[in-house]
Amino acid sequence: MYPILEALSADEQLEIQKAFFDELWSKTPSDIVTTMDDKVSKLEGFGNLSKETNRLNAEHKDELRASLRPMTPS
Repeated sequence: MYPILEALSADEQLEIQKAFFDELWSKTPSDIVTTMDDKVSKLEGFGNLSKETNRLNAEHKDELRASLRPMTPS
């Protein structure tokens, strides 16, 4: 996730995106949550998204495991 500012040139956008990433990299998850404060409660749908992702992971677990087997050392 990074800001996209279409009014800026590609080089300027890249510079801002890199600075944004560097800033986020320096933060702990606790810092980020604290910064979000009460705005987190305004983010809707993430509970349902999480449940659906978990359901699909469980549904396709054998496919996921099979795709990882070639990477697993013998």
